[in-house]
Amino acid sequence: MQDLVDAKSKIFSRNTVICLGIIALAGFLIRLFYFPEGIPITLDGTNYFWYANDLSVSGTFPNSFDLPNNGWPTFLSVFFYLFSSENFLEYMDLQRYITIIISVTTIIPVFILCRKFCGNELSLLGASLFVFQPRIIENSLLGITEPLFILLELTCLVLFLQNNLKFKYLSFAFLALACLIRYEGILLIIPLSILFIWQYRKKKIILKYFIAISIFLLILLPMTFVKMDTMGYDGIVSHSVAVGEKFGQPDYVPDFTVYLGAISFIKSAALAVFPIFFVFLPLGFFAFFRKRNFDKSVILSFLVFMSLPIIYVASRDIAEPRYFLALFPIFSIISVYTVKEIIKKFDKTKLISVLFIIV
Repeated sequence: MQDLVDAKSKIFSRNTVICLGIIALAGFLIRLFYFPEGIPITLDGTNYFWYANDLSVSGTFPNSFDLPNNGWPTFLSVFFYLFSSENFLEYMDLQRYITIIISVTTIIPVFILCRKFCGNELSLLGASLFVFQPRIIENSLLGITEPLFILLELTCLVLFLQNNLKFKYLSFAFLALACLIRYEGILLIIPLSILFIWQYRKKKIILKYFIAISIFLLILLPMTFVKMDTMGYDGIVSHSVAVGEKFGQPDYVPDFTVYLGAISFIKSAALAVFPIFFVFLPLGFFAFFRKRNFDKSVILSFLVFMSLPIIYVASRDIAEPRYFLALFPIFSIISVYTVKEIIKKFDKTKLISVLFIIV
């Protein structure tokens, strides 16, 4: 326990906390500047709002909503229950404030992830690259699932990269919570399981993996049973299997071509990474994966499996940058490696890092 306390103190020194606080404050103020106060939430956010509202008022899970995942509105309903107002627009503003706070808070695991591979100064740059992303800022104002999903998914990755076995067990718990927010998170159980078994293959792996998968299922199953009772489907396996069954039908004729799918994917990627990541990613990919180790293999595995839903959406000729947002923490650390390559040419790490953050 003392070792853990010492490790935390090394990561979060006084200067680091102050710098992270300044970055978080700036990110929060930017979001407040664009905050659409008094304007109703629309599209997907509306369904989440009314689900959370009904749950907070009735105290029972509604059965009149067709939501694949109800983790986000269930989480939101707790705050609706504690909040008191006669104006429903104020509840919608509260929904936006919560996603803003979650979005800004995500800089902590982003910093820890970058700290795993870089120094403190460059890790602060990585946190800045994430929190000041235009797409992340825009999405945090919509009151929808991505901010919480990104936070949980990223926390899972950060915990799995720790050497302590207990943290790896905890990563399975956070992955289960992420699956309750968005069902595509279930794909990550594949690389998580493979990498876990590979790392502990010589140390009573059957027992260790049984504990890990049990933690995952104990958190995931209760809510899936609730959804089956109220909606008629579990929202995770049911939707994942439906995609496979659709493509597996003998008479299935796709309404797209490989060419259109590729164009859609490139268009979505270009819109998502522009302007900041567009500059930093090319050299960063080469620099980051130039020397491979287990930790970088974990990053690569997460990147690949988190890209599969994007490829599926692009194959349906849907150019939507929103699906790339879950990759932005990984893009941040890869972009930091571009700056790291630039710094190698100079001996002014702190100065260059500050300049990049300001720019």
